[in-house]
Amino acid sequence: MQNIPTILISWNKNNSANNYIEWIRRMGFNYSYEAGDLLLVIGGIDIGLNPERDKHEYDLINKFKSEGKPIFGICRGMQMLGKMEGLTLHEHLPDVTLLEHRAGDNEQSKDSEFHSVKCYDENNTFQEFQVNSRHHQGFLLEKAREEWMVSIDDVVEGIKRDYFSSCQFHPERIEMKDTIAEKIIIDEINKLLKL
Repeated sequence: MQNIPTILISWNKNNSANNYIEWIRRMGFNYSYEAGDLLLVIGGIDIGLNPERDKHEYDLINKFKSEGKPIFGICRGMQMLGKMEGLTLHEHLPDVTLLEHRAGDNEQSKDSEFHSVKCYDENNTFQEFQVNSRHHQGFLLEKAREEWMVSIDDVVEGIKRDYFSSCQFHPERIEMKDTIAEKIIIDEINKLLKL
């Protein structure tokens, strides 16, 4: 019998991880705030607004990277990982794109925006589907089709590197349950865990 993997949730102050806990349980995994087989760097406030959280999560990322353990980032988590890879984080997407990516001022209660994303495989073919969107910061595509997922306005929606995968949208939210997007992310997490 195979052990059930444990997902380390990167942060949980003020119940910020509740959606992630339910999602991890739906996937059939355990969760922890102490140790895990995969680090899940979760969404939340902009990088730089909580130096304690920033340092804690950067330390966890570096620890998992040095130990050769997989990492998956969601929203803010993707932004942290992308910045560590040298990508340029645009602080306010409405200044550089016309598509609405932010849900609103009260991100927890406001309904998500939705838009189309192209998800590329290793053969450079893509699948197009809808994702939710709740961010105002992000990366623009810097080179011709080098990222895993890209929105129709060239905002990077997914990044893969040797030691991590990530997405800008929120697969953990109930509105994404049983969608193509959620299935792709769960498949990727399973690949990272070598399941």
